[in-house]
Amino acid sequence: MDKNIKEIELNSFEEFEQIVKEQICQNKFEQVTNIISKPTDVLFRGHADSTWKLESTLVRDSDIKVYSEEKYHNEIASLVKKIYEYTGKEWCVPQYINKPYIEDGHRNIFDHPLAYDFIVYLRHFGFPSPLLDWTENPYIAAYFAYSDNVNANKVAIYIYKQSNDNSMVSEDKSTVIHLGKHLNTHARHSLQQAQYTVCKSTQVDKDCDEFKQNFFYDSYEDYNWNSNDLDDGNIRNQCIKYILPASQKDDILKTLESKYITKLLLMQNEDFKTKSEEELIKGLKDEFLKKF
Repeated sequence: MDKNIKEIELNSFEEFEQIVKEQICQNKFEQVTNIISKPTDVLFRGHADSTWKLESTLVRDSDIKVYSEEKYHNEIASLVKKIYEYTGKEWCVPQYINKPYIEDGHRNIFDHPLAYDFIVYLRHFGFPSPLLDWTENPYIAAYFAYSDNVNANKVAIYIYKQSNDNSMVSEDKSTVIHLGKHLNTHARHSLQQAQYTVCKSTQVDKDCDEFKQNFFYDSYEDYNWNSNDLDDGNIRNQCIKYILPASQKDDILKTLESKYITKLLLMQNEDFKTKSEEELIKGLKDEFLKKF
């Protein structure tokens, strides 16, 4: 159970569809009428088991709730040469330079991760990632919820409405940051209409020889979702978990197939090249997790 996320149990997928229509219409109305000062996105994420928590694969696979952004960056930078030798793909991964806050050019907690497109690429092939992937399409979220369901009696679909003003969040607290969708990465990103969030905080880095503040990828577990709207017309990050019966699985997957939402379309994993990449990155994942 997600302890800081509101849960609503529904009787059918049709109920969920109606809620989605209302959420999207409300969001568009707020933007058109300037009820909110900046536009937001409504995003969706499906879980095949309603008991699964909202968490990144970095936390799930390593069981480490807090991980240095700098350390993670250096880990993935070490993979670039291996991936190039195997696939011929070149990725630009700049050096991570963490300057003190008093210096010009220091990194901000709201900055995109360096080599963001490379991190997304690795994420789509299963490498442990601080990114949590969402989709703009509720039916794609439904596909991942129902198609991966095996034994659970209930699935879950999250609806996330992003914050539209980063300035309201202090850098000494854990915060969920919505990242952009326009990047040059694997085709799955576009096919799944994906967007991403990352949970970060600023803490003292215990691995450093001297006192040093660093950015850390955090667990979503303690993040305070669904705070009240702000008086200035801005909203905080909001997330609601809808729990649905898994008994509708076969009918829903047939409906989604009629909308051309299938594994073949979303994953593009039937060709030899893609399967080879999956095997490569699975091996890199195993090597990475041996360190924990």
